[in-house]
Amino acid sequence: MNLRIERTELKDKAIGELYLDNKLFGYTLEDPVRDKNHDGDTDDSGEEKIYGKTAINYGTYRVIISFSNRFQKRTLQLINIRGGAIKFGDKSIDQCGVRIHGGNTVDDTLGCPLLGARRLPNGDVYECKEINERLLKLVEAADTTGEVYIEIIQKK
Repeated sequence: MNLRIERTELKDKAIGELYLDNKLFGYTLEDPVRDKNHDGDTDDSGEEKIYGKTAINYGTYRVIISFSNRFQKRTLQLINIRGGAIKFGDKSIDQCGVRIHGGNTVDDTLGCPLLGARRLPNGDVYECKEINERLLKLVEAADTTGEVYIEIIQKK
């Protein structure tokens, strides 16, 4: 199973499409991207990443299923892989609990990618519950045969 988010950066948010095995699966919404150079903890303006208010860096992450205290259920969690550790201040992405979950606006993201079946013209997403449950089941099935990864790239 190959998961990929193709992001488009807007001033106050990042919108994207989630692809599963190169087929459009759903739409994503994230906080603004602050690392324009994709190579460190600040962008050209010197803005630091802000926990819960900044999209995670472009790159590849392992996807696991773990229990979320916030949502009181199992959800998809993104964790660091292969060396580098993405940091938000003094916390790593693993400690922050970055998860793919439902929600509608940037206020719902807390630094996580929101997944919805549909997108409004302003970039917000909706019809989230069923698509998130479906993705969880697909990842759960794929994880029995191997690890699952997600790549986050800038849309061309």
